[in-house]
Amino acid sequence: MEHFLNNLQDKIIIIDTNGRILFINNSFVKFTSISLDNLRDLNIDHLIKGKSDVDNILKEKNGESIVHIVTNNIDKKCNIIYCYNKFNTTDAIFITLSDVEDSSCTKEHLENILDNSNFMAWIKDKSGKYIYMNKFFAKALDANINEYIGTSPIDYFDKESVKRIQSTENVIINSKEARVFDDTYILKSGKEIVLSRWVHPILDDNKEIKYIIGLSKDITLTNFIESSLSRSYDQLTILQRLLDQGTNIANDFTVINKIKWNINNTLACSEFNFFIHYNEHLVPYYSNNNFNSSHNTDSYIQIDKEEFQSILANYNDYCILPIEKYNDFVKNLYKDKFKYIGVYPIKFNKDILGVLHVCYKNKVDFPSKNDSFSTTFAKQLGAIINNYLLTEKLKIEFKKRLEIEEELSFLLNTAVDITATIYKDGKHKKISNSYTKVLGWTLEELNSNHWRNLIHPDDINNIVNILSKSYDSYNITCRMLCKNGEYKWLSWNCRAFKEDNIYLCTAKDITDEKKLESQNKIIEEALHLENIKNEFFANISHEFKTPLNIILASLQIINKNIRNGNILVHNNFNLDNYLNSIKQNSYRLLRLANNIIDMTKIDTGYYEIHPKNHNIVSVIEDITMSVVQYIEDKGIELIFDTDVEEKIISCDSEKVERIMLNLLSNAVKYVEKDGKIEVKITTLRNDILVSVKDNGLGISEDKIDLIFERFMQVDNTMTRKCEGSGIGLSIVESLVKLHGGNITVNSSKGRGSEFLFTLPIHIIENEPVIENINPNCMDPIEKCNIEFSDIYVV
Repeated sequence: MEHFLNNLQDKIIIIDTNGRILFINNSFVKFTSISLDNLRDLNIDHLIKGKSDVDNILKEKNGESIVHIVTNNIDKKCNIIYCYNKFNTTDAIFITLSDVEDSSCTKEHLENILDNSNFMAWIKDKSGKYIYMNKFFAKALDANINEYIGTSPIDYFDKESVKRIQSTENVIINSKEARVFDDTYILKSGKEIVLSRWVHPILDDNKEIKYIIGLSKDITLTNFIESSLSRSYDQLTILQRLLDQGTNIANDFTVINKIKWNINNTLACSEFNFFIHYNEHLVPYYSNNNFNSSHNTDSYIQIDKEEFQSILANYNDYCILPIEKYNDFVKNLYKDKFKYIGVYPIKFNKDILGVLHVCYKNKVDFPSKNDSFSTTFAKQLGAIINNYLLTEKLKIEFKKRLEIEEELSFLLNTAVDITATIYKDGKHKKISNSYTKVLGWTLEELNSNHWRNLIHPDDINNIVNILSKSYDSYNITCRMLCKNGEYKWLSWNCRAFKEDNIYLCTAKDITDEKKLESQNKIIEEALHLENIKNEFFANISHEFKTPLNIILASLQIINKNIRNGNILVHNNFNLDNYLNSIKQNSYRLLRLANNIIDMTKIDTGYYEIHPKNHNIVSVIEDITMSVVQYIEDKGIELIFDTDVEEKIISCDSEKVERIMLNLLSNAVKYVEKDGKIEVKITTLRNDILVSVKDNGLGISEDKIDLIFERFMQVDNTMTRKCEGSGIGLSIVESLVKLHGGNITVNSSKGRGSEFLFTLPIHIIENEPVIENINPNCMDPIEKCNIEFSDIYVV
């Protein structure tokens, strides 16, 4: 319907019963210069000035009025006729409007417009008598244009057609609504025509029928083409043969032959031809006396699709033009043969498949319906050609399928190690060459023995149990006997075909995977044992700490009572040496227990640091100074140096303290009397670098790479002056890495060692700077005593 309304010169607006705009036709767009996209879903009161006028339209739904149309700051007085009807299944009001100034046009002016329209137009009174028909309608009815007034359909149609016309017009009279009807009618001359009729009632002031107007479109040929071509699918094989290059077929396109004569008579054309674009060629088909492919392969025109589409891009208006206006392609085809050519692209879903040419030898009148009929025929050709092309694609796809099956067979033989077809009685029908490569057996050797005898005895019962189930497919893993006496693990996929009493089987050798599983199991067991060991260390460390705490507490009480005179010591008995020895060795055990606990936490991922903002220079300096007295008592010089007085970074001060005490105690262990230890802080671009350097014994080259490994000791001789478990530096390395830093060592035998570690320069936003690094913690001297407990006092 929208196409129909867009071809009317009347200005049409369609609204729903709430006033929302559903549609405006092309004439209204030209009238207002506003597109449907800008008006869609707006209300009619955006166009009509005056709320009362809008309310009357929505309330009465049928009538006539004068309103003001306001658009683009223009106020136009217009006459409107409106009526209720259905629009795309929606209750709607059709509004036809015209300028009041235009209403004074003469009857002759109106008739001239209707006579030159693309549609048959007529007006009847309420009794069914014609009071007007345009020339197009009069010609279709073979009516005398000067004598039609007062006639009725009975004067032009047979009785059955008259009944259908009267029946449809009674619907209009009773409903007082416009309707569209498509039907076949037979004229008194016997000619059959198919009309699409839009019938509209005109009401008087009393809302009674005054006139009935109608617009009709002759769709006879369109209907014939559609019905004929819809029955022509059996001709697809003929079209296929026509399209095969090198094949000449004559007088074999029966359906097109029938349509050809009807088209020639209707359009009064001399000839029509069409060309199909196929395999980068234009394949021509000529009508002549019979529609056939009288051409040969030499007449094929080589042209790629892009060039072909660019040629047709100039002929999208579907008009018939003198041949001089076309390009060389058309001129060379019809030179000295036709004077006027109509060019119509053959499309399917916007894809151009070919082109239709309608040819005329002499100048004739070309009614606009010619283009409509030719366009419809081109569309139907597009559908049938598309079906052929789909058939061709199916043939190609079928060929590809065969190729894919061959490829799949190849891939199957390469993707799996074994393929076999096995009868349910155990005999092998067929095996792949890889069967022999994997297991070593030939088909004859397999069939001389039952398949059960090839399965490992421990797997046979499970296999029999699985096969006893009434499944269509089976997944089986078992060990199979090789010809050399070994067993290999195979993973089988079997498909049962019960009607043939047979199994189709594929198998993959997974022996290596099974070996890997066994190795993984050993590794998992080792990890399990490692976890048990870590738990043991953690438990025994706690067991150490409990009695050690009691021993140290007892020592404190004994020393206090000695100082208070509560315990008398014989002058010849050096009790202090024994008490100091007990205390030092208790500290050693406590240090060992702490290291083992921390080592276990680090291994299991439960060790955490708690960073705060600290002045790292102050932290390192305080730790270093806390051991000065202890170190100087041993005759060792301790030097602290820094290139900056203050640097705030995020760190766990307690863990940094532990790092420093461990490195200092290691330095003291291997520095002789009158030796020297230097602690230095250097500020780098992104890190703080801390150096602990001594001039002691040093580390041999073969030990440097192992220095941070757990339980490794630089000096393992029987005469060493210091003891240790070999896990201190391993923990130090872990603590540095938990801070995001790194630790290294430079050393050589006899020249001392230098440990260097970095801490990243990072600050926790919106957090204060902590001044006291040991709040509520153990006395620093006590920490030094514990950390330095591995060093013997001489």
